[in-house]
Amino acid sequence: MVDAVLLRPAPYSHPERLVDIREVDEGGRGMLVCKPNYNDLATGSNSFEAIARYAVWTQPVAGGGHCVPNN
Repeated sequence: MVDAVLLRPAPYSHPERLVDIREVDEGGRGMLVCKPNYNDLATGSNSFEAIARYAVWTQPVAGGGHCVPNN
C-alpha cells in the first residue's frame, strides 16, 4: 500500500492540479460538499476541467456495525 499510495506517481497527467473541495461548517470543520452544491460546480463552473465526487466509508473489522460516512 505504501508503494502504491506514496512512492509511485499519481496516475494523472497533471497531479499538481488536483484539488479537494470541501464545505466548512459553523465550527470551521471541513465536510463533504452536499449534492446540490456539487451539481452547481459540475454544471455551472468554467473553473474546472473535470470534477468528481467521492465518499469515504469505514467498516468495522470485528463487530456488527454498519457502514458510516467518515466526515
